[in-house]
Amino acid sequence: SSNGGILPPASLRVILEPTDAVNLGAKWTLDGGPALDSGFTVISLPAGGHSISYSSVPGYTAPITETITLTNGTVMTLTRTYELQGTLKITLDPLAVRTNGATFRVDGGAFFESDTVVSLAPGPHLVTYLAVPGWDPPTGETVTVQSGVATELTRTYSGDLDNDGMPDDWESQNGLNPN
Repeated sequence: SSNGGILPPASLRVILEPTDAVNLGAKWTLDGGPALDSGFTVISLPAGGHSISYSSVPGYTAPITETITLTNGTVMTLTRTYELQGTLKITLDPLAVRTNGATFRVDGGAFFESDTVVSLAPGPHLVTYLAVPGWDPPTGETVTVQSGVATELTRTYSGDLDNDGMPDDWESQNGLNPN
């Protein structure tokens, strides 16, 4: 080490993966500045804390925004990965509940109609079902979505539309009129 030497300013390079996400427009920004390409090196940065954020890319979950600390005299290289999303499609049965407004939602967000394909980050998600008059919704559940995998489920509402004490699906299966 040199006595009394002044260290040069820090530099930062960010590599984004996978190539498919980069080809779809994955970029990174430093301290709210312009969007930068994967592999670009920013030089002459002041030492201290800096914020790195990542652009949205269709079908992928971006890395989370982070704060890094740079030190004079260093070149920091970070590799960050965009995660391929999975999809969830839920068919709500029977048809009568769909025409009466049956919907589902994921993680407390917006409601979706039957057979809507929802792109989600890999991992567990809470799915709940909207109550429809005359029908009992399926029980809320945790569904685990896998990266790049299309998950398809069918969930059934149960009902007794004629209020005779017998579930409509049982009446239909046993040759009785559910109305």
